Amino acid sequence: MTDVVLNFAAPLNDEALIKQANVLADAFLVSFGKVLARLQETRSDSHPLCKYISAAARAARPGARAWSPEIGVARGYLRAGANDAAVAQTALLVSRLSKAGNWSAHLKSPKIFLVGGIPISLVGDIVVECSDDRLAIHQSAIGRNHATEFACDDLGVWRLIAISDDGGLETAYAPMTLANGPAADEKFVLALAANPNVEDDVEVDEACLVDSIDPAGSELAEYAAGQMRQAYELVDKTLPEFSQYVRLLLRGLAAVPSVNGGRASGSSFDYPGIFTCTFPGDLDWFAETLVHEASHQYMNLLKSAFPLTQADDGKRYYSSIKRMYRDLGRQMIGYHAVVNIVLFRRALIERCGSSERRVAELGRFQSYADEMRQELAGGTTFTEEGRVFIGELNRRLDG
Repeated sequence: MTDVVLNFAAPLNDEALIKQANVLADAFLVSFGKVLARLQETRSDSHPLCKYISAAARAARPGARAWSPEIGVARGYLRAGANDAAVAQTALLVSRLSKAGNWSAHLKSPKIFLVGGIPISLVGDIVVECSDDRLAIHQSAIGRNHATEFACDDLGVWRLIAISDDGGLETAYAPMTLANGPAADEKFVLALAANPNVEDDVEVDEACLVDSIDPAGSELAEYAAGQMRQAYELVDKTLPEFSQYVRLLLRGLAAVPSVNGGRASGSSFDYPGIFTCTFPGDLDWFAETLVHEASHQYMNLLKSAFPLTQADDGKRYYSSIKRMYRDLGRQMIGYHAVVNIVLFRRALIERCGSSERRVAELGRFQSYADEMRQELAGGTTFTEEGRVFIGELNRRLDG
């Protein structure tokens, strides 16, 4: 596992990084399919689609595309006891990824689902038909029949082409196709409702993603998509070895209007592949945020495969960026992101020019990194992979 840890820490070999991320993300989806399949054996309200999901997930081999917030939505419904919705959301995901599958289900109450990032509302009896370039959802509710259709373009981006009268929240969604790079597929922006509690550098948690979607957020979604396209281009220009790193696992963005002018971002293991970011903001910060949140995605995927710490050692480590004490695992996550931000900020000055603000931002994150590194030096419960991971980050920081 040493080579996986080295590549996930900071990009050194794009070909190896892509292969390893594909394998781990693929395994993540298959593992969740097995969780649902076990429901069929142990619960009276399980769904016959569980076997389809398990088989389709193994057959699709979607690689990094499996690292999707749709799994997060399904897991949220599972925790809430809405097994029918959890199974239907996962079945929609594997149908889309495998581009095949006809099935039906019954949804007891209205729920919001994601299809390639596009939020739709479904209830009652539904029939799904999926082929190479089309996914159609037919639902019978309140005595009327409705159909929602999606088309898949050459880049693998699913777009809404038809929707029923009372379904869908498509105005909250904007596609985000990138000009360059092999991982241009499936990028999207969702608009969330305003959060008045956002403060600078405080992590934004989208733990209730579907409940936070703003159906009237089309203007914010389009604006955020334009800003993030420019941010990806700045990363390409500034630090080309990070181009693939910030594309591969980031499926999309949950955009939040910043009511009080605070700027913040966040990634949650509950919703793989999507990160939250406040708007408006400056381009340097948006590009930094891509590096920051991509780092969290790799760490979350890495932790889903094997641990970097043996256990909580009971100690608490001061995170200067969050201004709080955290356990060893959380401190590692923060240090990983901060080191990659330092690498980005150094390259930004070297390749795109210096300014008083850029120098100040680099100094700020360099200070965070130095302080967090010193704190981690006292860690006692790293696994062997964890020690390799921290060692690689230290090496890159010194480089």
